[in-house]
Amino acid sequence: MKRQLRNHRWIVLVTVLLSLVLLFLFAGTSFSKYEDRQHDRLMGEYVGFCLSHTGGRESVVLTGDDMSGSVGFRVSNEKDGEISKREIRFQVRTPGTAEIAAGEVVNAWGDPLTVTPESAYYDVVLTDVTGKELTGDALQSATSLTGGTPQSTDLYLRITRRTTSIVDGSAVPAMENIERLTVVIETSVPYQDVQVFEVRVSNNLVVARPFVEEDPFGFSVMGINLKTSSHFNVPIAYEDGQVVEIGESFLPVKLVITPVGDFVFDEERFRLSVEGNLEELSSDGEYTRGYYVARNGEGEITQIVIFMPSGGEINTYFYHGGGAVSIKLAAYFKIADTEYKYENDGVTQIMGLQGDGTAHEVAASS
Repeated sequence: MKRQLRNHRWIVLVTVLLSLVLLFLFAGTSFSKYEDRQHDRLMGEYVGFCLSHTGGRESVVLTGDDMSGSVGFRVSNEKDGEISKREIRFQVRTPGTAEIAAGEVVNAWGDPLTVTPESAYYDVVLTDVTGKELTGDALQSATSLTGGTPQSTDLYLRITRRTTSIVDGSAVPAMENIERLTVVIETSVPYQDVQVFEVRVSNNLVVARPFVEEDPFGFSVMGINLKTSSHFNVPIAYEDGQVVEIGESFLPVKLVITPVGDFVFDEERFRLSVEGNLEELSSDGEYTRGYYVARNGEGEITQIVIFMPSGGEINTYFYHGGGAVSIKLAAYFKIADTEYKYENDGVTQIMGLQGDGTAHEVAASS
């Protein structure tokens, strides 16, 4: 009887111990799997996912009855030296109604990204280089990036100004100045995230976008991005500040850049960027596609004159030496034998500049 009692106690003890071991193993395994899943999610989806784009310094000139224009940009699976380990699929869109109302979109980390209210005035579609809208397999191919190897895709975005707002359906106001459109790049694979960039939109004949950047050696570079409309319907007469007569020019627009002060014009970079499109001219007297660099008797640059065709885009670059510098821009159109300065009552009509045509101005340091 005592032996049976001892055997029974041993059986109970062993059973309890086995239950505890199994419970511990089960709990440990579940916790381990949970940790592995979390680790894989963080390392595989967040750290292993890279996406970058070249949008953000774009401007577009709207033309035609449909008030549309195009910009190009590049999307890549590389960022800060890292290559995405995961496949990426994305779409390019304007902000939705709720996002415009809130003034922001929120990325995967919960960070708010600003959305401009004028985004309600625009539609966008991706196109090929000829302007044909991408659909089906062509669209899927253009908006997919493989993982593990460097890859990028060059995209073209056609921007069209709506007649009614997407928020409330009201008529959009007349365009009086530069409008800023927020473009959203939204990923669906490997997970949902958003990035945004801004496009400056105008319906002017000439649009300038001054910018400042730093070259790889740490020098400050003052640049001007210039775009022209696809048609030159030029205001040639004003009354009380309003256009009363328009003439059509079929010649290039004459852009005169006047830099003064502590600068160095990167002439070689400019020459290479326009090679095959603009030839160097011997003077600035004829409205012929090309450019002319004017110098004084000491060989110093006094003006850069560019005869830029319709539908064109170029960049100019000036190294800033640290002292005072001023860079101004003026535009001229020629119709028949008459030259018209692109201004209204002394105020330049080049979009993106100060009223006197200033693109960059830096005072002397004390």
